[in-house]
Amino acid sequence: MTHQKAMNQGDRDANDENGDLARQEDSSRLMIDRRFVERLYRLETTVRVNEALSKHTTFGIGGRVPLYVQPLERRALPEIVPLLKESGRECKILGIGSNVLPDDGPLSFIVLDTTGLIGYSQESEGFRVEAGYPLRQLSRLFYARGWSGLEFSAGIPGTVGGGVLMNAGAYGSQIGDLVLEVEAFDWDSECLRVYPQGECAFSYRSSRFSQSGELITRVLLKTPPGERAEIGDRMREFERQRINKQPLEQGSAGSIFKKPAADFHVGKVIEELGLKGRRYGGARVSSLHGGFIVNEGSATSADVRALIDLIRTRVHQAYGIELELEIRLWSH
Repeated sequence: MTHQKAMNQGDRDANDENGDLARQEDSSRLMIDRRFVERLYRLETTVRVNEALSKHTTFGIGGRVPLYVQPLERRALPEIVPLLKESGRECKILGIGSNVLPDDGPLSFIVLDTTGLIGYSQESEGFRVEAGYPLRQLSRLFYARGWSGLEFSAGIPGTVGGGVLMNAGAYGSQIGDLVLEVEAFDWDSECLRVYPQGECAFSYRSSRFSQSGELITRVLLKTPPGERAEIGDRMREFERQRINKQPLEQGSAGSIFKKPAADFHVGKVIEELGLKGRRYGGARVSSLHGGFIVNEGSATSADVRALIDLIRTRVHQAYGIELELEIRLWSH
């Protein structure tokens, strides 16, 4: 064998070895002890092993996680959370998946899905609702009962817990204005805590829970009375605006970036920079709204991130502003 052939063979052997190591690493990310899974099955929860997150995000993007857990009863959380901590893996909280972009490929963390927590009750203080209840459905319930304040959320995909976490809002309103108190599960103490509105630290697209990582379990909301006809009119107008201005028929995670200032309209700036409609792989900056990136059917997380990086770079070059993400990036 010549020296060159020997080198080529050595390169192939090294590449094969590196490939084997990468496959082993991918496989290890998805390995979970069967006995651990069986213990979870005994609780009030749905458990899926080696679950694709692409089925659970509005982007339609995301690799597989070793364990996907959906509690069906709030009272089961004090038993479920210690078990999840026992796994030694990071645990991420997911609602409808309308504000996250997970990595591609096998992922090492586990997911706790709150969409099974949908109980609610009307009380003398207000309306108490669990974290997994859909915001769209809640806005319709408020309308049916003649309560105002949630008109802005008509048509918004998301859950109550996710909405409170990021203090969701639109058209001059935000959910934090309606909150009386928030019940959350503290991962460290493994106890439920109740925070009055003044301790929730609500600000633009943020709250104490987006910083602390506590699991929001249920929320007590004000129920301001209003004229039902006027509430319905506002809801229909907000939905009409969304239909006309947002790419609702394509997979996305809504607005990608936060507004750095009240008078800085990110979508308009992206359009002015010539990036509206820009494509990378299967992802595209929406031609309808520059603040959205859409999945055209085959987009990967890497495709979307490439467009995010491009937009941030161009905006910084033009305006000296570092755009902050409104969505959450979930990495390995």
